[in-house]
Amino acid sequence: NVSATTNHAWHVHVNPVAANDAWQPVGPRCQSAGGHYDPIGLLQPSLCSPSDLMDCELGDLAGKNGFL
Repeated sequence: NVSATTNHAWHVHVNPVAANDAWQPVGPRCQSAGGHYDPIGLLQPSLCSPSDLMDCELGDLAGKNGFL
């Protein structure tokens, strides 16, 4: 189903995903990855947009470039 992956936010996370996380239920899946990569510690990363990259976490690729 091609539409199943549209409008997907993509991010770089702090850690790699553990090998066994892929088999977890949807809720806890990929928790080993930790939060979004944000070494600066932005206070309001939700304001990220392509027109104002200063409000983007470094790992927020969707906010900077759009959804997949």
